[in-house]
Amino acid sequence: MNLDSPYSLPDLVRLCWSYALTRILFRPARIIRQPCRIRGYKFMQIGQGFTTGQYCRIEARRTTSEQKSLIIGRSVQINDRCHIAALSSIEIGDNVLIASNVFITDHDHGDTSPQSLEVAPAQRPLRYSPVKIEKNVWIGQNAVILKGVTIGESSIIAAGSVVTRDIPAYCVAAGIPATILKQISK
Repeated sequence: MNLDSPYSLPDLVRLCWSYALTRILFRPARIIRQPCRIRGYKFMQIGQGFTTGQYCRIEARRTTSEQKSLIIGRSVQINDRCHIAALSSIEIGDNVLIASNVFITDHDHGDTSPQSLEVAPAQRPLRYSPVKIEKNVWIGQNAVILKGVTIGESSIIAAGSVVTRDIPAYCVAAGIPATILKQISK
């Protein structure tokens, strides 16, 4: 056993198990580390080289057609404990890096009208709007990306940010709600 290895023996066994499952069940992916929950795989398109950390929850469902509701580009890496929930449309471009504990969703449970608030949240109709994360985006730890948002190419979303509106390309955004801190000129 190599003493310089970053993996302990149990970690190495878990990694081999994850790799074997990925080769059998999720062909285009590089590795989906277990445990990981993937629901609605038939509604997903996963790009070559996709990688996850452990304890991720990736869900896709389609209510209006048989189109893919979650499209993940090439060489996308999401880290531990991320949750992606696609009901309508979430598109993640190539070479996106997503830190741990990130939540991305294209839907929510109803509005805030007095009539809606009288109904139990789980019984309210779902509202959805597409999310698009363009190529080369970096999303920091504990960020939240909400419905109806586009994050432009090569932007950075700071750790702990809540993105509620579009972020242009080549920007650094942070805060709750996320605002643009810096526009990077090419």
